Amino acid sequence: MSFGERLKKLREERGIYQRDLATYIGVTPTTISYYESNTKKPKMDKLNKIADFFGVTIDYLLGEETANEIDEFPEGMQLIRRAAKELSPKGKAKLARFIKTFLDEEE
Repeated sequence: MSFGERLKKLREERGIYQRDLATYIGVTPTTISYYESNTKKPKMDKLNKIADFFGVTIDYLLGEETANEIDEFPEGMQLIRRAAKELSPKGKAKLARFIKTFLDEEE
């Protein structure tokens, strides 16, 4: 599935109009139409905003991650994205160690 197809699918599944997404990311509805038809590709800052808007990863938008990886744990994905933005490098390292320890104990 192309980026444009995935974007349109996400938008339609959530009942979002092109104009609403356009307003959120700071482009025109026509630009969203171009994205969805794969006529234009968004720059990284817009791609980040689109991912934030839908609560998905950029990898998912670009087709490098399956929907199940996101859909199975959306709250966790949102927390991980938040941690990546807000935590210091030391905090990120501490969180990574905690998650690894937790996963090792689950096995």
